[in-house]
Amino acid sequence: MLERDGFPKKAATQDGLMVIPDRSSPVAAIKYEPEKVQLNWAVINHLPKFIYFHSYDGLPLATLDSIVTKYRGAIHRYLRLTVGFFTPEEMSAAIGEDLPVRVRCQVETEAFLRQGTSDMPGLKPRDAKNIVTSLLRQAWNMKAEGLGFCPFVTANGASAWYLPSGLIPNDQITFIDISGSRRRKKLVGFSQKRRVFWHFALELKPILSDIPRFVLKSHVIFSYNGRDPINSSGKMHALRRGFCRSWWNDRWRDLTAAYLIAVSEGREKIQIATSASTLTEFEAQMIILESPVSFNELSGTFSPDEADIEVDISDEDDLLIASELSGIDGLTNEQ
Repeated sequence: MLERDGFPKKAATQDGLMVIPDRSSPVAAIKYEPEKVQLNWAVINHLPKFIYFHSYDGLPLATLDSIVTKYRGAIHRYLRLTVGFFTPEEMSAAIGEDLPVRVRCQVETEAFLRQGTSDMPGLKPRDAKNIVTSLLRQAWNMKAEGLGFCPFVTANGASAWYLPSGLIPNDQITFIDISGSRRRKKLVGFSQKRRVFWHFALELKPILSDIPRFVLKSHVIFSYNGRDPINSSGKMHALRRGFCRSWWNDRWRDLTAAYLIAVSEGREKIQIATSASTLTEFEAQMIILESPVSFNELSGTFSPDEADIEVDISDEDDLLIASELSGIDGLTNEQ
């Protein structure tokens, strides 16, 4: 099949990077010139030093589940134990009860991620990463909630957090972009044509590989009142297709950069509480790398990203939305 389609047998390479040009696209051509690129990664540069396994002598499983539910912090249940970055004293203080809780084992977090722990022979390194991933995800969710962000549960069950209208002045953030220019970007907007608010949201997915990081996954949420998501996945999908059809990578990149500034409240690092006495810290900007190649974009091909003004959807995009929504029952009666 590759020979039939005339695919080159040896792709161009430079510094170990394989480049497969899109011969059908007149938009861009490969240049062998370096270019700065941003990845949708926020690097984690600090984790708590120790992770603890706690036992609860004599407590039935139902009571243990109740403790896990009641504890307002990052916690994971493993068999008849709980796992977290908290001490027994912090657990007792948090739920306000005298508990028969003690440390079953204490492990350095970095060693735990590499090899698990010999004190728990059935726990594999993969399980260890899953546990810490769960703790970090919980800590981030509590951070976002504390900032006043709103959660939206995605199709895969993850939480994407967005700002309700009015949470920050003018629903807008000032930030420095990849070129060093000072920019402004709205994280919430309103469409006069469709009478809906759009909200930029991020889902933060912890990845604990060679470079521990949060992977930043973008979403756009729509509401009628500036806060509560539209209660129709079909309408949400139709609006998203229309609104975001002309959003190119630069717009998504700048929205993500502005969002991280909103979370960090202007600081260089973002800290999330992983217990009453420990913090995890990650960068308030996406990692910047240098690619050995770049694209030569043709001027005027892409719509410019309007950074400083509110732009509504175009007539063409509005027609697409209307077409998408036309088959959804009850649309004409809903305000």
